[in-house]
Amino acid sequence: MNHSRYNIYTLIHKGLRASLCQNLVDLGKLDDTDAEAVTHQLDITGSLLNFCRGHLEHENNFIHPVIQSLDKNPLQTLDDHHEHETVIDELQHKIALIKNLYSADRTKALESFYSSFTLFVAENFTHMRIEETHNAELLWKYFSDAEIHAIEQKLVSSLSPEENLLGLLMILPSITHSERVTFLQGFRQAVPADAFNGTLAMLKPLLTGKDWLKLNAGLHLDQQTHTAA
Repeated sequence: MNHSRYNIYTLIHKGLRASLCQNLVDLGKLDDTDAEAVTHQLDITGSLLNFCRGHLEHENNFIHPVIQSLDKNPLQTLDDHHEHETVIDELQHKIALIKNLYSADRTKALESFYSSFTLFVAENFTHMRIEETHNAELLWKYFSDAEIHAIEQKLVSSLSPEENLLGLLMILPSITHSERVTFLQGFRQAVPADAFNGTLAMLKPLLTGKDWLKLNAGLHLDQQTHTAA
């Protein structure tokens, strides 16, 4: 893998891995006797599944076509996407059913859902690794880094404000300090100051105190202003 080239998959996949792992942990320790807690966690998991579905659609619409326009070999990841969409439908159906179960039936249903979600996470991890290697190599073969950034910008421009914010808050706590600073430097240049400051305010509670101070220093922020946010 060519680490000197820009990998369009790296940051979003870090965010997805972190969110999938956290949901798996939270489902595994969920109090199955607490109907309110079960509903709350299943709503969170359902929202993540919706985000995953959107992520598949964005790659289908913006990344796969540009690869296939120049390379006629079939992409394994395209078939994977179809399978993942089917599994997402099945998991969402199970979520709806579990919410309506009484306590006696809920425990067994949650165990089954946890097992199914575990497989979904595992398959996604394998799938993402293929994208980060094989698909990325194809992008590098046919496109410059500037052209890959342009593809990514078209994808990002297609997102709703809600999708964009959710993606940012998924990615930014889950990447390295250097990646976070580099990303936010570009973000600061691309959006109005109030949007940048608002994003920082939402990011702050998702970082450790040490990481927040490092970010302030890395971005040369007015620390008093932003730590008070």
